[in-house]
Amino acid sequence: MMIQLMADPRMTVVLITRNRRGELLRTLDRMTSLPERPPIIVVDNASSDRSAEAAGRYPGVRVIKARENLGAVARNFGVREGRGSSRRLPRPGLGDRQDPG
Repeated sequence: MMIQLMADPRMTVVLITRNRRGELLRTLDRMTSLPERPPIIVVDNASSDRSAEAAGRYPGVRVIKARENLGAVARNFGVREGRGSSRRLPRPGLGDRQDPG
């Protein structure tokens, strides 16, 4: 018997990125393997390394492509599109060290 876990409706993970395809894909590999399977939104800040296209290949990952580099402001787009009462904003490439704010 296989038990399928449902995505946790209380949380959305928002990732922002720009030209960090390798770190983004490693982060998505880890995030998409979590048993809780939270919804994930990637906001791409006009990357030229095809980060958005690569992220879009992950099932359940929603990609928002910004027309220009918005910097940290891009988080707002992801948070606005998220659902649940909690949004986690990990920074690809930091591993377990997360942005405190």
